[in-house]
Amino acid sequence: MKPKKSRSIAIPLVILLVIFVVVFGVIIVATNHNNNIKQQKSVTHSKIIVKDSSDTQKLAALTTAVDQVINANSGIDFEVSSLDITNGNNQISFGDTNPMTAASVSKIITATDFLNQVQNGAQSMSEVLEDGNTVSYDLQQMIVVSDDDSWDALNDVLTYPQLQRYSVSIGVTSEDWPTNTLTASDTANLLAKLYEGKLLNRTYTNLVLGYMKQANYRQYMVPAIPSYDTIYHKIGLYDDDVNDAAIITNGKQTVSLVVFTNGNGDYDWPNRAIMIQQITKAFLTYYGLD
Repeated sequence: MKPKKSRSIAIPLVILLVIFVVVFGVIIVATNHNNNIKQQKSVTHSKIIVKDSSDTQKLAALTTAVDQVINANSGIDFEVSSLDITNGNNQISFGDTNPMTAASVSKIITATDFLNQVQNGAQSMSEVLEDGNTVSYDLQQMIVVSDDDSWDALNDVLTYPQLQRYSVSIGVTSEDWPTNTLTASDTANLLAKLYEGKLLNRTYTNLVLGYMKQANYRQYMVPAIPSYDTIYHKIGLYDDDVNDAAIITNGKQTVSLVVFTNGNGDYDWPNRAIMIQQITKAFLTYYGLD
């Protein structure tokens, strides 16, 4: 009986040893997998797309500054893009390149679409919409105080299929209206075209820029802008997403700068504001707007 007892004890020990090895191996594989994900995410965040740069040293400093912000906040998804409007629309982009939740940033497209129809005679600024307000009033409310009811009233007139067609026609091909997703790079191009008068006549261009100059939620990008610069911007807030899209100028140099962020469950808005301001300051230095 003793040998049998000895074997009955030995068998569980072997089984336990096998289980230990398997579990330990799974832990190692999972750890390596998570590390690989983090490394891949870091590489994605460090990606930079530049069409042309005459000063590689300044570009290197910009890259270092932006990457420091992105890598120090690995739980946040960033998509950053800028256009040098003054000097040939040279574009620089960091971070993710896929469409992200645009939130209220897309209100700029609604505004330019509707005003384009107004200047073509298809719509009227004095028309009363379903919410009981005029087009003129709702356009102002939509941009200045980011009123969603005004946005809905204007969008209901335009319809999503028409907004989709308009977006494609002006080169904003990443915009998907049913999901309201958009890339930062397309947004930077949109702002450049708006500022250059390629979307609307001068009267309506100035109208939209005037509203963007007054636009609320000024705690994100705006505090980074020196008093001698002018900023026209539109914020986008939805759930844990925080975006700011802006045109910044000192009268001689003008750029568009767009920062999209997805918090992935992080709702620390003051800290997100710091991140956006750090990125903004790096670009201001690069463009000589600081």
